Amino acid sequence: MLLERFASKEWLEAEKLWKEGKISSKECLDMQISLVNITKDQLEDFLSNVHIDKSFIKFLDYVKSNFNAKVYILSDGFRLFIKKILKDHLEKIDGIYANNLYFINKKFKTLYRYSQKDCQLGVCKCHLVQKLKDDKTIYIGDGMSDFCVSKNADFVFAKGKLLSFLKTQNVSHFTSFSYFEDIINQLPFVLENLYEERGNTIDRTGSLLLG
Repeated sequence: MLLERFASKEWLEAEKLWKEGKISSKECLDMQISLVNITKDQLEDFLSNVHIDKSFIKFLDYVKSNFNAKVYILSDGFRLFIKKILKDHLEKIDGIYANNLYFINKKFKTLYRYSQKDCQLGVCKCHLVQKLKDDKTIYIGDGMSDFCVSKNADFVFAKGKLLSFLKTQNVSHFTSFSYFEDIINQLPFVLENLYEERGNTIDRTGSLLLG
C-alpha cells in the first residue's frame, strides 16, 4: 500500500477520523496524500508492481464479448493510479471516474471533479450512477464509499465492508463474490432474473459499474 510505504504514520489518524465520521473523504484524502514523500521513479515502480485480480481482464473480455454492456470504474481513489495500473487494458473500459491527482515537486495536488455539495466523498457515486444509468445497472464494490450507491443499483456484487453493510440493510438485490471469476459465473443468471426473460439478455444489458 502506498501510504504504508511512503507516508508518515499520521495517515492512520486521518483514516481513523474518517471511519468515525469526523472528517469527509476529501479531507481524509488530502491529509493522507500530503504525508506522502515519494519520487516520480519510486511512484512508477510502485504502481508497476501492483497486482490485480487475475480474472479481472477475463471479466472485461467476457462482458464485452457476450453482452452489450458498458463498463465504468467509479472510484474514490485516484485516476492517475488507476490508469497506470490498467494501462494495457484501458480500451476495454468505457470510462474512469475518480479523483484527479497531480505530482509536482515530489508532492501531490488533488482535484475533485466529481464531488457534490451534499456528498462527503471526493467522487459522488450516486450522482454518477444516475448520469450513467442505461437500462439495468449492476454494481461491483467492496468498500465504505460504495455504501450509498449500492442502494441505487439494480443488482450488486459485494465483498469486504460493502458485503457486511448490505447484510445489515433491508435489501436483497446483492450477492457475495471473492474474485471476478465468481461474477463471470453468476452474471448470466443475474441478468435473467433482472429481465425475467430467459435467453434474452444480450441486447438488454445496461451498465456494469466498478466501485
